[in-house]
Amino acid sequence: MEPRALKRLLQLPRQERPPRIAEGLELLAAQVKTLEDDLSILAEAERWRGLDILSAQADEEAAKALILLDFIRMAQGDDAALARQLGRFSEHLTRCIYVGMAEMSPADFAEVQRLVDSMRASHYLDGPNDVDWIFRNQLLARREESIYVDYVHEEEGDRWVTPASNDLFMYPPPTAWVRRLLGAFHRLGVTSVDGLAVVADHWSSVTLRKQTHWQEVLSINHAIVQELVDRDLVTAQATSDDASLAIHHWPFPMGSLDLSQEKVDISELEAQRASWQPDY
Repeated sequence: MEPRALKRLLQLPRQERPPRIAEGLELLAAQVKTLEDDLSILAEAERWRGLDILSAQADEEAAKALILLDFIRMAQGDDAALARQLGRFSEHLTRCIYVGMAEMSPADFAEVQRLVDSMRASHYLDGPNDVDWIFRNQLLARREESIYVDYVHEEEGDRWVTPASNDLFMYPPPTAWVRRLLGAFHRLGVTSVDGLAVVADHWSSVTLRKQTHWQEVLSINHAIVQELVDRDLVTAQATSDDASLAIHHWPFPMGSLDLSQEKVDISELEAQRASWQPDY
């Protein structure tokens, strides 16, 4: 058995890929629903640390679905780009970026790229003066420090970190947009084979440019949902709230963007910090 073999989908004839993707989307929807049921139990028992860990897991599972849907929204003739997108299915940082972008409301595609780039840096400067300390990638650090006990190296010295450090600040987190979106997509029929065909058809002639405004994406989202309704592909459980979520919160496609970690030279950050001067 070979795990993380999603790129093998590209070895299938093009018409056989959507059924395989639909199968995976159905499994992801079921997985996230199961985890959310378990999260309710943890919240009721006030088991905040376990809830935090499982929430992150559920968010990343839902992000996998958005990655697959972006594969469907991409032009299907560029195998290199398609392979890159399928590879993102197994990348923690990419999944965290998808989770983060589902929470945001960029006005145009240029802003999407700026937001994504801000999440990719391996290290960055921050602090009261914005340059005081060097930190590692925020998304990965938050993810790992909420799950693992680890021994870390920092500028102030080496130390142990543990998820227990956050116990005093734990509370039930709101359901992430990425999970809410997946539930809506599932009930609206987006994740079915016919639903994927509707999505692909509406995005097949679209080329995203920096100036592409959110209203254009909103219009496409609306057209997709309307066709799903017209073709009776929605399930009996679908609601008007599901339609609103899919229309207003389905993010820009990110298949064309670089989502890999940007390696930042720490010595450059140190030099930037050393040359910093206050504005006053």
